[in-house]
Amino acid sequence: MPVQMVGNILAIEFPLNLIYNIFLNIFSEDLLKPLDDYLSSEPSLRSLVSVVRLKERGGLIVARQEGARKAKGQVIFF
Repeated sequence: MPVQMVGNILAIEFPLNLIYNIFLNIFSEDLLKPLDDYLSSEPSLRSLVSVVRLKERGGLIVARQEGARKAKGQVIFF
């Protein structure tokens, strides 16, 4: 599912030079392995996609707040 989410984001006709980060809200460790494999096979995406692990589950709002803190761009889409 995370691989599909990244693919869907990149499929949008949006200039890649304007995308600084892609943060994904993933709770399951089982879903991280396919994402890591996909990012390893696509080195150009490694700089765009950031996996931020929270110390504990805090819900969607906490995850978005942490992503906003780590974001580099001027505009954030959720």
